[in-house]
Amino acid sequence: MACGDHALCAQRFGTGQTGGLYFLARRGSQRVGGYHPDYVAPEWAKGKNFIDAPTLLRELGVKAEEIKTVIVTHFHQDHFTGFDYFPGAKFVMQRAELDFWTGPLMRHKIFDRQIRPKVRPALERLRQEGRIEIIDGDVELYPGLELLKAGGHTPGSQMVALQTAAGKAVLCGDIAYTYKNLRDRHPVGWYYDLGNTVVALERALSTATRPDLAFPNHDTEVMEGKRVARVV
Repeated sequence: MACGDHALCAQRFGTGQTGGLYFLARRGSQRVGGYHPDYVAPEWAKGKNFIDAPTLLRELGVKAEEIKTVIVTHFHQDHFTGFDYFPGAKFVMQRAELDFWTGPLMRHKIFDRQIRPKVRPALERLRQEGRIEIIDGDVELYPGLELLKAGGHTPGSQMVALQTAAGKAVLCGDIAYTYKNLRDRHPVGWYYDLGNTVVALERALSTATRPDLAFPNHDTEVMEGKRVARVV
């Protein structure tokens, strides 16, 4: 697809394997990528039929080190651990998300165990390297690519809206686990704020040009490659 001076795609990799929803935007010579593999760190891959992010990228003819931007939907351990895959990237996150997961409530195990132990040291390293971009609220990161603050699932969860030739698509993050969440507007059972989760579901559907362009993260049909191979 083409949209102005950049190309966008959303792709499901790894049919029958552990993969995820990956999107790539190209603007001029710059590549911006975001991804949600179920297991984003090598230590999670043991014993699983795992395809790592660099391998998936190579299928698109992209080297992981070429990726300049990674969008962090939220900090939960199945979404935010693969820092070393993208040595040249900046990581874009909501201030509310960073503040919460590095804040005083982490003294409680119920919260602290939701992120990988290496996250906070990695964040400090990324901060020292100038590779964290903090945003507050909705931002048009690039023409045709918007970040929508959602909250709900976590304090600083965000969704990604992509302008495509098929219309505007929304990658929901964990605001929606499954298509049923979207179809029935039924919030996921794991949330920080129920009200914000319900509102975010509504926003995802009202932002997407049509319902089938709102994508959940954990639906079995998506993870097994039975739905949406590509939006072009």
